[in-house]
Amino acid sequence: MRPSNIRHENIRQIIELCRAVAEPLSRAEISRRLSLSAPSVSAIVSILLDKGILHEAETGPSSRLGGRKPILLELTQDCAYVMGIHIDSRTISLVVSDVSAERMLTHRTTYDRRQVDCLSFLKEFIHRVMNDHGIAPQALLAMGIAVPGVFDPKDQVIKLAPNIKQWEDIPLVAELAAEFQCDVFVENVVNTAVVGERWKGHIRGHSNAMYIKIDQGIRAGILIDGRLYKGATHMEGEMGFVVTDWEGVAREKADYGALESVCSTLAIAERVQRKLQRTMDFPEIVDQALAGQSELRNILLETAFHIGLTIANIVTVLNPEIIVIGGEYSQAAPIVGDSIRKIMQRVVPHMPEFVFSDLGESVFCMGAIIMALDGIEDKLVSRIVLSKDPLLANA
Repeated sequence: MRPSNIRHENIRQIIELCRAVAEPLSRAEISRRLSLSAPSVSAIVSILLDKGILHEAETGPSSRLGGRKPILLELTQDCAYVMGIHIDSRTISLVVSDVSAERMLTHRTTYDRRQVDCLSFLKEFIHRVMNDHGIAPQALLAMGIAVPGVFDPKDQVIKLAPNIKQWEDIPLVAELAAEFQCDVFVENVVNTAVVGERWKGHIRGHSNAMYIKIDQGIRAGILIDGRLYKGATHMEGEMGFVVTDWEGVAREKADYGALESVCSTLAIAERVQRKLQRTMDFPEIVDQALAGQSELRNILLETAFHIGLTIANIVTVLNPEIIVIGGEYSQAAPIVGDSIRKIMQRVVPHMPEFVFSDLGESVFCMGAIIMALDGIEDKLVSRIVLSKDPLLANA
């Protein structure tokens, strides 16, 4: 390893250690834990203090032999930031996180994707949030973006997104990376959700799991041995195309699957319109079904059959520890939950834990933040090495 690379690695290790521990550390303790020489640690700490990455927290106790009390150091949590962004058909949610993911600020805006230039709107929204919080351009290290569509990592564009077609084939990654001079990651919402649930939700502590998002579309994020499963053509988890009844589940639209034609929240609202001659959105359907409207309740229970059978078939193949259902459909959990569970119990040889998410839409930004924080130490080091200016806006 070349000397410059050795120094890069030493800086990275010190930042990683200070991020990982819960208490402030002395220079001597950093040296001991990382097996680095005291002069090397002192030199690096001086740089990190100057750049605002570390700060002096307090003084520690003297040794048994007395002498000067050591100065304790800890990571400056707001020395840099990452963003988690969720793009939906009507809203854009943005969460700003410090490098320790201890302090997060949530913002949300509505937009009409048919009336605005979507990419320009997103850029302006990000700039506005950064200005509101005094985040200097060089302090934003990465952003993770959750989108309800198929993202092509080769071309770095969204290739298939029926509910947000205006975002398809836009050079989202290239444009944002150039505009904000930071790393940009794009992932499907269900993949960010399964990561978010593992961080803050029901999947915590599990290595084999599925998060199923049911609303205008139906798709699953799949975790196998602690890693996201990726399909050959990036179409993994497309549960909406599963067929549970060839006669009763017709694929009427090219971009929507057989299961989605019956069980998506949009399809449910359309069926209510056809059967009852009433225009209702999904939350209203659920509210009235819970209030005792039997016809609406029966429509929801019909979807439970198809969804339960689909999940049961997938469970018999993947044998996950836990299944989590999220998205707008989870509002109907009091009505459909037991039915889905009973269908699964009739089919699967080993029943996994089965729950509905209680994180709501925040789970998508949470997962995007975790993805943006991956390798954050290297990003901080690169900014230290390449930049002559302090990272902090007020430094």
